[in-house]
Amino acid sequence: FTCPDFRAGKTASNETFKKLDIPLHPTRGIANMLQDQVAPVMVKGYRPGEGIDADRFPTTRVVSNVEDLHTQLSKSTARTTTFTKFARGTASYEDYIKELRGQLD
Repeated sequence: FTCPDFRAGKTASNETFKKLDIPLHPTRGIANMLQDQVAPVMVKGYRPGEGIDADRFPTTRVVSNVEDLHTQLSKSTARTTTFTKFARGTASYEDYIKELRGQLD
């Protein structure tokens, strides 16, 4: 944008890149971008308090979440299917196949 012809509006749109002074090398490298943009997000998170844990894995937060999940899952009951009944010996193989074929309809 330092070209006088460009600022005066005398440059056609298809000649824009001929007039612009584009540097051969960017002023910032990958290391700068990682340091300035990626690292703060990894350390601080997208929102305050949601960054990485400073502790080693498994962190206290991870252990707590796994314990909560274990408690929830241990209280839930799995749905009994004909396959479950077949595996326990309370239903025949034909009943199991009949239910499977019924799912296709």
